[in-house]
Amino acid sequence: MIAVVGEALFDPHRDGDLLRLFLGGGPPNTGIALGHPGAPACFIAAISEDRLGRQLKSTLQAAGVDTGRVVEVDASTPIAIVDSILDEPSYSFYAAAAAAQCAGASAWGPTAADVARLLKEAGATSGPSSREESEWHHSSSTA
Repeated sequence: MIAVVGEALFDPHRDGDLLRLFLGGGPPNTGIALGHPGAPACFIAAISEDRLGRQLKSTLQAAGVDTGRVVEVDASTPIAIVDSILDEPSYSFYAAAAAAQCAGASAWGPTAADVARLLKEAGATSGPSSREESEWHHSSSTA
């Protein structure tokens, strides 16, 4: 089982006055890329219970990605609006109080210990080194 851990969001792209939704973020797209050809993959993250979160989860499942380790939270799905008016795309992030930032007893705040436990449950044979766990914990506690 290949465990993919990370933030799940949508990237709406501007198309004139409209916004067109695309699944965003490297982790869910990596899970889908693994799941489509049949690689055993699971996704580990907090995903919103809102409509976009449900769409994100069903997209992962349709690609064959195991979402049994996803924690559904009562928070909005983060979005990053992509604007391609200039030569290089620009991004406007809307993630305040979003699923990826949830922490607390009723939600999921991924610590190094949480990730290590979930990876073990997923059947991973190796995980982050002690140094990587320390860096993860430091960056997640200061974010």
